[in-house]
Amino acid sequence: MGCIGSKVKSSHCYSCGSRKYPELSTIPKNYFIEDLSNPSRDIFSQAQKMSYIPSSDVNNEDDILSIDSSLVKKLKNSTGSATPTEQCSNIFVAEHKVTRQQRGLSLDCEGKFRGCVVWLTGLSGAGKSTIAMGVEKQLVSRGFLCYCLDGDNMRAGLNQGLGFSLEDRRENIRRTAEASVLMANAGFIVLCSLVSPCHKDRETARRIVLGKNLPFFEVFVSTPLEECERRDTKGLYRRCRAGEIKGFTGIDQTYEEPQNPELALNTQHQSVEESVSNVLKLLKGKEIISDQLPLPKFNGNSFDKVEELFASKKDLPLLRSKAANLKKISLTTVDLQWVQVLSEGWASPLKCFMREDQYLQCLHFNCLTTPKGTMINQSIPIVMAITEDTKHLIETEKAVTLVHGGKSVAILNNFEIFPHRKEERIARQFGTCHPDHPYIAMINDAGDWLIGGDI
Repeated sequence: MGCIGSKVKSSHCYSCGSRKYPELSTIPKNYFIEDLSNPSRDIFSQAQKMSYIPSSDVNNEDDILSIDSSLVKKLKNSTGSATPTEQCSNIFVAEHKVTRQQRGLSLDCEGKFRGCVVWLTGLSGAGKSTIAMGVEKQLVSRGFLCYCLDGDNMRAGLNQGLGFSLEDRRENIRRTAEASVLMANAGFIVLCSLVSPCHKDRETARRIVLGKNLPFFEVFVSTPLEECERRDTKGLYRRCRAGEIKGFTGIDQTYEEPQNPELALNTQHQSVEESVSNVLKLLKGKEIISDQLPLPKFNGNSFDKVEELFASKKDLPLLRSKAANLKKISLTTVDLQWVQVLSEGWASPLKCFMREDQYLQCLHFNCLTTPKGTMINQSIPIVMAITEDTKHLIETEKAVTLVHGGKSVAILNNFEIFPHRKEERIARQFGTCHPDHPYIAMINDAGDWLIGGDI
């Protein structure tokens, strides 16, 4: 088994080529010391003993090191079939030094830990992946950590080689559940989209997740077989009917419907948007996400639905008649440009010349609070200045017409008038008060009052 001709730090003899150490499968159990209290020390003593094991010591399989059956895990061998593999007894699970709460504070858009698993189950073609991807897009666009573990994607990577027998399906579910736990521990809302036809396997996934003190929600996409087969987006039902695929869930294998899912969706009677909304409602009801979601984020900018402020052709005659009977305020060229910015939605969600609270928030904090309670960046005041005379002329009115070059441009409704605070604006916006600065000179020459209201 060993050879005295072997040199130091060599696994084989330089002369005869025989192994210095035996293969692990031939280690007799009586050569292992009983006290494994210090595994890091034992590994060296075991290596020393392995160098002198005579091949005659191994008489039968009963002498080979045995391991408790509770430690046996299912893995894949080179042929792709599931085989039991022994788990080493010297594996110790490491405890993270970062708590879940600390992860939430550091990574979440609202400083909250949201790790959980949403398990979408149903027939092939039911709409599981479409719904999961839709929920993922909605949450990620709003700054939440979310990821979809799609069944086909898992089989193309981590679960590659697993077939569709009941045993392999069980292992597919277990691996996916374990992967989802790792991601949920990192603070992700994990969306698992798998057929998972067996009730027992889904309960295994639930037990794995709940065993780590993480929320688990089962979502049954209950689209009928007839509708799934009519859609047949992947052509799998056609191939199954033609005999090209065996063991297909719903045709050759039974699908066990969930008895008490946290949510049931029937995409035959619901649109994708409605189904996605129902999953979001589930997460809100379970307090995973807040009732008032943040605004979507794309390219680093938050925005709500952009609304243009142009009058429709139908309303135009009436508005023109109303504008003719209102008191008027003349716009400067800069004021007119701001009206265009607002009317085309470039300052969305701002729809008006700033009111006093918006003006002060912009000056002091470089941001604005939206009607939904979220914050957006806004460092440039969008305001319109008026003189003392104009203030006295319109302060009792409820609406005024904005005019440029003798032409009515817009109607300003529900307005308020407040001090301009020129010095404060100049200092905070420019960091200097030099009178020769062109924009500072323009502010100094403008009126002492500002008017803000809806256009």
